[in-house]
Amino acid sequence: MAFFMNAAPDGYVRVTLSQLRSANLHQLESALDPSIAVPEEIASSPDELITGFSEWAGSYGKSNLSIGWDWALVGGSLVVLKPGEIRTNILLINDQGYDESRLFTRTQILQLIESLPWRDGAMKMILAGGHKP
Repeated sequence: MAFFMNAAPDGYVRVTLSQLRSANLHQLESALDPSIAVPEEIASSPDELITGFSEWAGSYGKSNLSIGWDWALVGGSLVVLKPGEIRTNILLINDQGYDESRLFTRTQILQLIESLPWRDGAMKMILAGGHKP
């Protein structure tokens, strides 16, 4: 994940949920990555496991935003792996300017990820790699 100069000393860019939702996010990078560790309940799946990562970036005003996550193809479905380990420089703030909890931020970012068209690109990579979904 890139380091952005407009982050606070703790590394976070602080935005409200409405600002995050209106940010212009685009896919920065995605790739297959078989070295990604998966939770035990998924790893024991009898299907071939295909894993990868995605990173999306964008801006709100002068703030540069970045969100990265790992994913897997499990039973024909692309899922976000380990939502608690989403990589981001975003920390949500409330309307009064106070920090929201990291759990609240991660939950909202996961919902945002689910609204992005990342699965299309991931599936194209899987098929281009000769894998069957």
